[in-house]
Amino acid sequence: MGPLNTSEVEVSTFLLIGIPGLEYAHVWISIPICLVYLVAVVGNCTILFVIKTEPSLHEPMYFFLAMLAVSDMGLSLSSLPTMLRIFLFSAMEVSTNACFAQEFFIHGFTVMESSVLLIMSLDRFLAIRSPLRYSSILTTYRVAKMGLMLAIRSIVLVLPFPLTLKRLRYCQKNLLSHSYCLHQDVMKLACSDNRINFIYGFFVALCTMLDLALIVVSYVLILKTVLSIASLAERMKALSTCVSHICAVLIFYVPILTLAAMHRFAKHKSPLVTVLTADVFLLVPPLMNPIVYCVKTRQIREKVLGRLLNTQRIKEKNTKTNSEEGEEIPGTSGDLEKEGSKNCKKNTTEFREQAVGHLRCIGQILHPRTLVSLQSPAFPLLRLHSALGCHRPPLGPGLLREPVLQLWIKVNLQGTHSYKVVSKMPLSNDTQFRPSTFLLLGIPGLEGMHAWIGLPFCAVYLIAVLGNSTVLSVVQTDRSLHEPMFYFLAMLATIDLGLSTATIPKMLGIFWFSLKEIVFGACLTQMFFIHIFTGMESVVLVAMAYDRYVAICNPLRYSTILANKMVSLIGFGVVGRSFLCVLPFVFLILRLPFCGNHVIPHTYCEHMGLARLACASIRVNIIYGLGAIAILGIDIAAIALSYVQILRAVFRLPSREARVKSLSTCGSHVCVILAFYTPALFSFMTHRFGRNVPRYIHILLANLYVVIPPMLNPVIYGVRTKQIREKVLRIFIQK
Repeated sequence: MGPLNTSEVEVSTFLLIGIPGLEYAHVWISIPICLVYLVAVVGNCTILFVIKTEPSLHEPMYFFLAMLAVSDMGLSLSSLPTMLRIFLFSAMEVSTNACFAQEFFIHGFTVMESSVLLIMSLDRFLAIRSPLRYSSILTTYRVAKMGLMLAIRSIVLVLPFPLTLKRLRYCQKNLLSHSYCLHQDVMKLACSDNRINFIYGFFVALCTMLDLALIVVSYVLILKTVLSIASLAERMKALSTCVSHICAVLIFYVPILTLAAMHRFAKHKSPLVTVLTADVFLLVPPLMNPIVYCVKTRQIREKVLGRLLNTQRIKEKNTKTNSEEGEEIPGTSGDLEKEGSKNCKKNTTEFREQAVGHLRCIGQILHPRTLVSLQSPAFPLLRLHSALGCHRPPLGPGLLREPVLQLWIKVNLQGTHSYKVVSKMPLSNDTQFRPSTFLLLGIPGLEGMHAWIGLPFCAVYLIAVLGNSTVLSVVQTDRSLHEPMFYFLAMLATIDLGLSTATIPKMLGIFWFSLKEIVFGACLTQMFFIHIFTGMESVVLVAMAYDRYVAICNPLRYSTILANKMVSLIGFGVVGRSFLCVLPFVFLILRLPFCGNHVIPHTYCEHMGLARLACASIRVNIIYGLGAIAILGIDIAAIALSYVQILRAVFRLPSREARVKSLSTCGSHVCVILAFYTPALFSFMTHRFGRNVPRYIHILLANLYVVIPPMLNPVIYGVRTKQIREKVLRIFIQK
């Protein structure tokens, strides 16, 4: 008989090794893979849902995009669960039939995605070359036939893969070198002739390359058509419709071409590089394609944002309507909400007594020192009707005066109590209302997207914690790194851990669980630590600049100038200066009265955000805040002066190689300076001058200011510093 009937499978299971050399880090690797998997599934499902439910998107371009989303979904679902099972539970075994089925689906969806990208290039060509005939050529019926043909082509091309693998004999070797089953990986384990598999695999690869060649031809014709257009603006407009597709083509074909070249030619390359490239091939396209099309395609972006923000707009509209009708508005004073009645109980003596009690308290607040706060829309008087029943006092901007309030009291509480507004008495400590809690709104205007915004923040926090902890561990355990430069790096890592931990967990609580309340003391504590860690990081960057200056300008005296005692003194100076500069912020906030407004439109507590809620003058807070910013400006000037001296010393060196080598030791520090001061500068400029900038832009810049440096600093030093890089790789790749 032929080999098909006499085939005998000796091995019943295969073992998927995961990522060779990084077995110790499998649990940590699973976290970003899980996030990528979730984002890919949710993103592609969102694309499919929006295209299905929006009649305006029932066009050929979006039908092809839906096919691409289906391909990406299939590619993710057929591979990533197996990877997560290996990384999280060390479940490496997979039966032969399950392995053959997995490689069928992986290669099938890969061929299908390649075909969809080819059809999308044809779509772009027809839209630019024959725009008037576009809708008549690509009718819905023809698009459906194309989709069916793509599916049939993928099945016909890939179905021989499992059949030809099943005919092979597998004797002893059963260890696969990837995190999932691939045709070229499985066929190498066979102990029988696999030339047919090799030839057919090469044929399928050629078909994929043919798709790529036809895409290139399509874009050559598109460019030819575009260049024939007379107007430059029209040329740019025509080419801009192809940007999303070009990004999708590059995202898909670059990893697959790299992987094919490695399997075919790079026989002596590290298996770690090959496996990582294969994982990128499966992870990146399903993740990036929906993001690229949402960002670059205006119609998709508008529809997705419209869907996500529709509920929030309805809520805002209802809130506005309720406000106009005299219903309760969020932000009312806690005492008024608890003690006030929601029904019309005007005829009840008990309720009248409660209302008068509230008015006595409010009357004391009507002191000239706090009159400025009465113009605030959040002042409790504007919500007094929620406690007093149906009637709303005629209070508002321009009408908020004592006689008006007295008249309203006489009309609405006539015959109950003899009462007049006490406005001449000074404010006592009891009347300086200090809320027990504040409300952190998160990112105003993007509430509907909080759950999605939380995903990158969570990933950033994990990277920051793992990266900085790794740097601290390496510096502590390796004696060769017990030098001033690495001591300062350890200080920077400690500060970054503190800064990220002081902010991001609360952000995630707001984004994912709507935990917006924060008690007054906790808010002050968070404000204190955010500002102190920010000041400490600035001082450490100055110390690191001085370290580079001494190392380059006085290399022979480096170890004597920056001895361990001097480094310790600098460390104490970092903490002491920051503590002394930031401590007054706490007392400046404690001295302020808060007259009921306790809503902070931010993701964390910071000095000026709290000060603006006060109903008294905050001039002292503003002046001291500007003084603190001036101190940061002095730090920047000191860093600039250090680098001026460094450049003068470097340019005096006779050899070009020596100059480059000296400057290369400053590369990491310069990158860290840019990562820290650039977001801070943009945040300050938008708060100071960007009065017409949307509020969510202010909040996002402020978040970048406290989120980006803790994430980037360990990455920068891990990549650019040879000693750190070697020690980290030695930890993760040790046997």
